[in-house]
Amino acid sequence: MSGEASVPQDSQQWTLDLKNDTREMSRMLPWLTQISETESLSEELVHNINLVLEELILNTIRYGYPKIDDLAAPSNHWIRIQLQLKNGFWDLEITDDAKEFNPLGQAAPTKTTRIEDLKTGGFGIHLVRKLSHSVKYLRENDTNYIMIRFSQK
Repeated sequence: MSGEASVPQDSQQWTLDLKNDTREMSRMLPWLTQISETESLSEELVHNINLVLEELILNTIRYGYPKIDDLAAPSNHWIRIQLQLKNGFWDLEITDDAKEFNPLGQAAPTKTTRIEDLKTGGFGIHLVRKLSHSVKYLRENDTNYIMIRFSQK
């Protein structure tokens, strides 16, 4: 043994397809739990991935699709979630056919001393950035791609 750290083997790609309906979100944690049991993910990593998924998927459903009575109108729209271990990192990719929105273009929230000065918005992507190693966004062929990389913990 040379004392070198071993790099875990890349895993299979795990995929979950959702409709743009908030009720579909209830499928995310069982899917992530299955991956965790198979791939031996840490409790902290599962928690972080789940928080990121909840934030990004809910915002996609709420704001990325046409509305009926102020709710996202369920339709034939889709959201695909993929997770895979690559090069020692867990890569989460979310793709959807919602309207174009680059969450990375949002300014980070500023610190304030008064609760009255806080504004709605901007905290979700800040949370995503804090819980992950890196975040990237791409719009191509009427499809949003957000790639979130997590360190193995």
